[in-house]
Amino acid sequence: MTPQSILRVLSQHPDNNITEFHRALNSVGGKLLGGGAYGGVTLNYHEPYYTWRNFLESTHIQYNHIGRIRAYLDAEPWGNVNLGGTIYRLKPDVDIDAAISALSMAA
Repeated sequence: MTPQSILRVLSQHPDNNITEFHRALNSVGGKLLGGGAYGGVTLNYHEPYYTWRNFLESTHIQYNHIGRIRAYLDAEPWGNVNLGGTIYRLKPDVDIDAAISALSMAA
């Protein structure tokens, strides 16, 4: 999935979001990413073509995609160093077509 397609998915429903998460970053001896640490990034979305099916679907996406589209997202941190992350939602004033065009030209 490209950063452009991620922006398009985020724009299709107000509940669509990206969740960056981590668990137990300091789990062994106070070292970052020690032991059973886990983290990732998911794109959570409602499928627009199946309006009768109202549950969220999730897809793992690459962490570096957030960096490319960060200017178009609002961040909501949650949790702490042991369990937490950030929820990213599309800013309400973003012109999706202009953003996708800018990303395509920069690639």
